[in-house]
Amino acid sequence: MKIHTQDIERFFTHFQNRHDIIMAAQFQDNNKDDNLVCKSILLCSIIDTLSKCVYSTSPNRERFPFFLDDFSGWPHRDRISLVQLHYFLETEADIKYEQTKLYVANRFKNLAHGMMQHSDNDELLNKIPHLKSVESEIRMFSYANLLYKYRNSVVHEFKAPGSGMDFGISEDVYYHSMSHYDLRNDEYVLIKNTWELVFPIKFLSKLVLQSITNLKSYCIIHNINPYNYFYFDTAWLSKKEVKRK
Repeated sequence: MKIHTQDIERFFTHFQNRHDIIMAAQFQDNNKDDNLVCKSILLCSIIDTLSKCVYSTSPNRERFPFFLDDFSGWPHRDRISLVQLHYFLETEADIKYEQTKLYVANRFKNLAHGMMQHSDNDELLNKIPHLKSVESEIRMFSYANLLYKYRNSVVHEFKAPGSGMDFGISEDVYYHSMSHYDLRNDEYVLIKNTWELVFPIKFLSKLVLQSITNLKSYCIIHNINPYNYFYFDTAWLSKKEVKRK
């Protein structure tokens, strides 16, 4: 049996270097938000690429969260964002959400406005009161799923969801409070206060580096050549793609 250690080393060194180049890059001198979006897109693309090594036959909607579960080492990925769940439930009248709605609203009102909140304050699904019939819907608010939502937004819309700001000081997912104003009759009027979810660039960087480390170890242990899961031919479309039913 051929040992693929050299190919494994070359593959993961390449993506380690790509990560370092991305983090050092300056895409727009005067626009911090554009810089962060560009870096987020590229870091998410590394996660997408790495996930093909182990879930090559799965659609990306499944492959991305599966990879986070198995290789990211992210301890809060399965926790439920009570803030995001609250914004869904506050306009939901269906009685099946009632016990969840009351619990989440009570937690939400205790958030200290003006302070940053972190994902370690949230809970796993089994700690949140709910009916079995709504379990799959509540699971949509897990951080792993919200990161996939974030990935889709930056990749396809060139913007992060919501109005959150990356202050550049945290390596962990966080929320910050925000006051929204509207100009009326030459005066700014407070419209609402919100809690904005942020996946900071330092968090994405840490996630990518940990994923590289964990997947590399997996490939070494199982003697997996990661290059086997990518197409390098001059012809852009493979026969498998053309003949796909």
